[in-house]
Amino acid sequence: DSGALTMGGTLTLATAANKNIVLDTAGKDFASVVIGRAYDVTLSDANALTLSGAIAHDLQLGSGALTLGSTTLGRHASLNTSTAVFGDVTVGGDLALSASGAVSDSGVLVVKGASTLSATSQSVTLDSANNDFVGAVTLTAASVSLKDRNGLTLSGSIAGALVLDAGAALSLGATAAGSVDLTASNGITDSGALTVTGSTRLVAGSGDIVLNNANDFGGAVSIVSAKDVSLNDANALDLGASNLSGDLTVTTAGALSDSGALHIGGAASFAVGSANNLTLDNAGNDFVGTLSIANAKDVTLRDANTLSLGALDIS
Repeated sequence: DSGALTMGGTLTLATAANKNIVLDTAGKDFASVVIGRAYDVTLSDANALTLSGAIAHDLQLGSGALTLGSTTLGRHASLNTSTAVFGDVTVGGDLALSASGAVSDSGVLVVKGASTLSATSQSVTLDSANNDFVGAVTLTAASVSLKDRNGLTLSGSIAGALVLDAGAALSLGATAAGSVDLTASNGITDSGALTVTGSTRLVAGSGDIVLNNANDFGGAVSIVSAKDVSLNDANALDLGASNLSGDLTVTTAGALSDSGALHIGGAASFAVGSANNLTLDNAGNDFVGTLSIANAKDVTLRDANTLSLGALDIS
């Protein structure tokens, strides 16, 4: 292309299998574009755009509000938009999205490579049940709600709520969030430090939860369901209402307390440091297995039933 072009209807474009489409000069305004066939596509639109079709290789796109309809990409997608809505979209490689507005889905989004999603001060809602982020996801947003039908690896910076639902294992890298609600059917782990200023809710079913990096949970941590759980907090930690079928191991560098009833089906082990207090005095607590304290200053415990104490080191 070499100049401005305005199309009020649908523009359908197709090339030979190994040929590119380049429409990236200023002044383009397409209401709707359908790619019948192309290798690489580079497209710029001054306003809102609806795009769909089949692209064998890469897509590079800049537009106002973007709606991606049924679209298949053989490799990478690089998108710079205001808002973005994903329909049934498959990206064969990496997805890089920079959005100045909200990001959402109306269909199934499959990304076979890594996903880097930046929507600073905006919401990201990619919660279709059959979404599949095969590679790692990196996020920057005001709030996030994301589902993956399989396992999910994620890190990022979220000012508000982070809600994740994975159909298999969930792994978090270094992540900061205002609050966290994590659900996974095959365990929850961390490979980097988690910093959560508000509450944390964890649902792992019969899976294990291992969050033992130098984490900082500013609000209560509640465990709706899990087998064995290991938690580490670089500061004080408050345990909300929790239900474990297996063992609980907690290590902190500050005081440990409870704001909800704890049901621990297996053994419980606590290490809070010799200068810090341990106060687990909720009337509904039930430590079924042996409770051990590796180190603590003052200790207050309460159990609704019998309590079996193991090794204790209390200063």
